[in-house]
Amino acid sequence: MAWTDPITWKQEEYIKGLADINPKGWTIIKNYLKKIGKKKLKELNRKEASNLIDLLLEPIEHTFPCGLKKTIYKYKNAGRPITMHFSDEFE
Repeated sequence: MAWTDPITWKQEEYIKGLADINPKGWTIIKNYLKKIGKKKLKELNRKEASNLIDLLLEPIEHTFPCGLKKTIYKYKNAGRPITMHFSDEFE
């Protein structure tokens, strides 16, 4: 497979999963697609999908229902479920 091949099913599902757990996830996707001149995830190639995944994996600030605010760090994990760590684990 080459970077110019179409987005894989796994990449597309991973992107959707990351977008669902990131409050700004779908906005990040929309802005990225607009920036590269595409309208749908299915139009991405593997490299563009990988770049989008990296954007979605950036740490996010999350406010829990109790009012507690934490930075959540997400990591790629070779096809396994997303691993999340909270900021106090790195302090």
